[in-house]
Amino acid sequence: MMKLYYSPLSSNGRRAWATMLHVGLQDKVELVPVDMSKGDHMLPDFLAVNPNHKVPALVDGDFKLWESMAIAVYLCEQAPGQKLWPTTPRGRADVLRWMSWQSAHCGPAMGTFNWENVFTKMMNLP
Repeated sequence: MMKLYYSPLSSNGRRAWATMLHVGLQDKVELVPVDMSKGDHMLPDFLAVNPNHKVPALVDGDFKLWESMAIAVYLCEQAPGQKLWPTTPRGRADVLRWMSWQSAHCGPAMGTFNWENVFTKMMNLP
């Protein structure tokens, strides 16, 4: 059984979790919550999975994978008959284009926006 380390507060963690659900791997993936507010991501056991101390991370036997988009693709590849990850080179290239755009452009901008407009208010920061 694969293990998916995630936090519901992480958009990247939710991406991996949503992919797992969408391709129907709930019975093959154990969800392992990581409470980052308690420092779970800094513990030696977690750092052995992801030395970057971030979620999500996936363990499949002796294979350890981190980065949500790589995990999403890997999960799709593990689900025969899934329709999320295209089977043609053009289809995969198109999806990779949008994944790259999200990673390089949209994600960082949304991270800044969310920090300034959501998290600082939640934590009563100036």
